[in-house]
Amino acid sequence: MQVKLLEQRHPSYDEGCIERNEALYCGGEEWRELVATWLPRHPEEADDTYKLRVKRALYENHVGAIVDMLAASVFAEAPAIDGIDGDWFSAFRTTVDGRGGKLGPWFRERLVDALVNRRSYVW
Repeated sequence: MQVKLLEQRHPSYDEGCIERNEALYCGGEEWRELVATWLPRHPEEADDTYKLRVKRALYENHVGAIVDMLAASVFAEAPAIDGIDGDWFSAFRTTVDGRGGKLGPWFRERLVDALVNRRSYVW
């Protein structure tokens, strides 16, 4: 397989958008690191006024709790996949991410990605 093929990105992949969505999902420091994105400086605004506005900015994170509740509801029971046989699937189920990750949590992460970013990318 050619390296060029492995390094290509999906045309809809937008790293900046994903970073902002993840910050809104996580809240806290992740949100605070992008505060200039959420609160742009007005052209006539004094430097000390902008700094004070940024310092006082708050974000009440409802997104994370809602997404986590939905994912917990969907995966209240471990996913079951029937009709797929073979050693490759047994190996995949045992370590879905190549690092010992199990199938259920991996699917849950994909669902959370899809809820936060409207899609989930897997390489």
